[in-house]
Amino acid sequence: MQFSARYEEIVDRVKDASRRSSRSHDEVEIMAVTKTQPAECVEEAYAAGIRLFGENRVGDAVNKYRVRPPGARLHMIGHLQRNKASAAAGVFDQIESIDKIGTVDSLLRSQESDSRLSILIEVNTSQDASKFGVRDDESLRRLIQEISQRNNVAIFGLMTIAPLTESEVLVRGAFAALREKMPILQNEFGHTEARTLSMGMSADFAWAIEEGSTRIRLGTILFGDRIAA
Repeated sequence: MQFSARYEEIVDRVKDASRRSSRSHDEVEIMAVTKTQPAECVEEAYAAGIRLFGENRVGDAVNKYRVRPPGARLHMIGHLQRNKASAAAGVFDQIESIDKIGTVDSLLRSQESDSRLSILIEVNTSQDASKFGVRDDESLRRLIQEISQRNNVAIFGLMTIAPLTESEVLVRGAFAALREKMPILQNEFGHTEARTLSMGMSADFAWAIEEGSTRIRLGTILFGDRIAA
């Protein structure tokens, strides 16, 4: 099946999930995750109308997006090591995987003085020891407080990765937990621009939409199996 046909099927599934949750499908943004995929995949997705892309390695992003199509945005969705912050600041439009203030400070040191650092805070809603992200409300509050004391940082929302399980109850629970943390960011700390809930991937994006996701991160379902890294 050609990419355009696969993409149309996914859009239909997004619309169906949005209807089931009494939402407009326009509220859900589709990110094409191109990690471990060749550069040609970017061109294919862009031609189909996708404008948001995700990578999890700084080096791959620098090489693959050296020439970026007009209007394309690139987000960092993997764990960011501080020693890669300088390179990341120069290539990504948003870092979706912030869970430590030290990473924010490293990015700020690499930012141009008049630019604004755009981030999401990663939350480990599945309490999985192998995953990154803040793990409880107090840790989330502490990190928001620390970030809020920095200049030129915009927190646009939250991100999570669901547990690797076929249990609908557990997966939905992880997504619902992220949604329920948004008032901490918006109401307690006044980050009214924070409206993004980045959650849901190829295997679980419909559940994520039904639980309130505004951004789904799709790789395998768009491009097929990943190329071994």
